[in-house]
Amino acid sequence: MTEPAREPATSFTLVHGGLVHRIATRLPFGGSDRFALTAAVFGAIAIVPIAVLAALQDVLYGDRVVLPLLSDWSALVRFAICVPLLVLAEKSIDARLSEAVGLLRTSGVVPGNVRGEFESALQHLTRTLRSVLPELILLAIAFGSSWAGARATLELTVPSWRVPVPGDESSTTMAGQWLGLVSLPLFRFLVLRWFWRIFLWSRFLFRVSRMDLMLIPTHPDGAAGLGFLGLAHSSFSALLVPLALTTGARGVFWVQYGSGTLEPLRNALIAFLVLALVLSLGPLLVFLPKLLTAKRRGLAEYGTLASDYTHRFDRKWVHGESSGEEVLGSADIQSLADLGNSYAAIRNMKFIPATAGNAVTLLLSAALPLLPVVAVVVPIEKILGVLLQLLG
Repeated sequence: MTEPAREPATSFTLVHGGLVHRIATRLPFGGSDRFALTAAVFGAIAIVPIAVLAALQDVLYGDRVVLPLLSDWSALVRFAICVPLLVLAEKSIDARLSEAVGLLRTSGVVPGNVRGEFESALQHLTRTLRSVLPELILLAIAFGSSWAGARATLELTVPSWRVPVPGDESSTTMAGQWLGLVSLPLFRFLVLRWFWRIFLWSRFLFRVSRMDLMLIPTHPDGAAGLGFLGLAHSSFSALLVPLALTTGARGVFWVQYGSGTLEPLRNALIAFLVLALVLSLGPLLVFLPKLLTAKRRGLAEYGTLASDYTHRFDRKWVHGESSGEEVLGSADIQSLADLGNSYAAIRNMKFIPATAGNAVTLLLSAALPLLPVVAVVVPIEKILGVLLQLLG
């Protein structure tokens, strides 16, 4: 069977297609400016009208309410910083995953006899990503859930820029209404869209993991040739930063103006760090069965080879069958050492295609943005102590 033609690595993209991309392509600037422009537009939609409306109703700053807009870190961080970052994360993540798909095509991991199956799975992923319907559904979910989120602000016991009279929905400001009708749904849509993309990418990796891959247990990356996937997933640190900032800011808001306490906040932040690793490295777990099989097969095959070779080596050099050859400088010695190194490499093979360094990079990306936000209510030495415990 003729092997399908190899497509360029740049032919795959995780972020092009769908509702938002179609809108972005109609913006006046294209090319490399598109990510930055889309981020700026979405950020402006999320925060500028809120600031203007809050200023018009005299709740932007000052002492008319206990919590003016400029004192609400939860809103400022989420809409002025995290909304643009959620869009900007697309560029780096897309580039790294595109490279990973290119390496799956060219590294020999996907052999010619399953190339058609691989391309079919990739085409299915691309078609789903380009569809407008999923993003329309996500947008509907985001708007549908925003009402409950907006009503949660009525549980505050202090006058705020959103609800000057606590518990009185009729006192909701115009800025508060924009929050519930536009900014909050927009933020939730961007987060849900990332979850949807990660789900689709995970499903694609699952299909790849069920193919007859060419995995080499002695590969120097320690993952039978799949180590580049762990490096690609390190790019999800760009997504974890805005999620961490949002989580920290919301936690501080909960403690300062809601019913939260420091103990539940600490537990929530630890849970977030765990979920961050699951979100970014979890998709790679689909390769665990394949890598376990490759490791067992490698240990058995190289064990048989090593047993045969060491018996021959023993007869030749230890029990005098070398016919007077000099052991010093013999290639047999180096071959024995190489065989031992190969067996050790298989024994140390990882069960998922990611290194401890990849995990640390992602963990730091999720933990460090929490420090300046949470330090508002938690002493910095306590925060560092918890992080050191997690990293230790």
